[in-house]
Amino acid sequence: MEKKEFLSFVKDYLKKQGFEKIKNRYYRLADEFLCEIYVSKSYYGEFYYFDFYFHIGVFQKPYSIDRGGWETHTPYVGYRFIFSEDPKDAWCHYLDYDEETLSKRLDENIKTFIEPPFKYGKKYLLDNFGNPYWTFLDNDKIKKLLSESS
Repeated sequence: MEKKEFLSFVKDYLKKQGFEKIKNRYYRLADEFLCEIYVSKSYYGEFYYFDFYFHIGVFQKPYSIDRGGWETHTPYVGYRFIFSEDPKDAWCHYLDYDEETLSKRLDENIKTFIEPPFKYGKKYLLDNFGNPYWTFLDNDKIKKLLSESS
């Protein structure tokens, strides 16, 4: 699959999953969080990473996410899609995929990482905090926000 075809496929696929593309990121809103998927090209080869974040809080369009300092950063937990049996293989070698194989891999990631929080809410993120959902922010602060009812 060529790069242009890959990016078009990803856009259409995520749209079918309920995501909306705004600039170079994809968003899906829930009552207690905003899910963001960021598809970024690697500097080291012909592959892409799919990072995802569950920004904790109540959001409205236009979405306002602070990616500034550690103290003001919008609280989140996140992870990265996995594209092989090896959990460290978090890059998508788009040249190696056809639409069927890519769709299968994306389906697995959506089912494993994205859908459960939409089904079970923040409690799911809290119960699975650290494995696989993590943050670079203050862990205790994030756990407290995840445990609070909205």
